[in-house]
Amino acid sequence: MDMTWMYNSRRTNAYFCGEFNDFIQVAKNHTRNEKTQMIHCPWKAYRNLRIFNDPTTIRSQVLVSGFVKDYMIWKYHGETNAPSPMKIH
Repeated sequence: MDMTWMYNSRRTNAYFCGEFNDFIQVAKNHTRNEKTQMIHCPWKAYRNLRIFNDPTTIRSQVLVSGFVKDYMIWKYHGETNAPSPMKIH
């Protein structure tokens, strides 16, 4: 999945907002799968170390200041590590 929108798009851009809405949905789905209501906040100052039960708080923090640096695999939001590249012999 291409995550460059998190860093290369203006946070007021419609494309960013659409992708960010998708991110919020992924985070909400992850909490449901984990049977919790707490979501790690990917705001750059919190670095996924703070958790909230309200996606509105997360949305406002990220829209104002952006995502934590290099959060290309959403490991705190249900995504697993990317598969290893295949070796060519």
